[in-house]
Amino acid sequence: MFRIIEPKDYTYYRARIDLFIGLMKLKQDLPLSHEEQAYSTFIINEGENGIIYGGAILFKQPINTLPTQLRTFLSTCS
Repeated sequence: MFRIIEPKDYTYYRARIDLFIGLMKLKQDLPLSHEEQAYSTFIINEGENGIIYGGAILFKQPINTLPTQLRTFLSTCS
């Protein structure tokens, strides 16, 4: 089951978010600041048994702060 957790819902899902961020840091070496976490939307895929299988972290940032290759790709999309 996919669970979408927006910033307004963090209070209810704090344990899930912390577990997911911990897994991302462990497996992906993801540097996500507290400020980025505060404005992020989390999509977490978990089984009925509560095991987290994966997910995504979505957060807005200015295009000029993205890596050059991604910035170039996005500038060609309309």
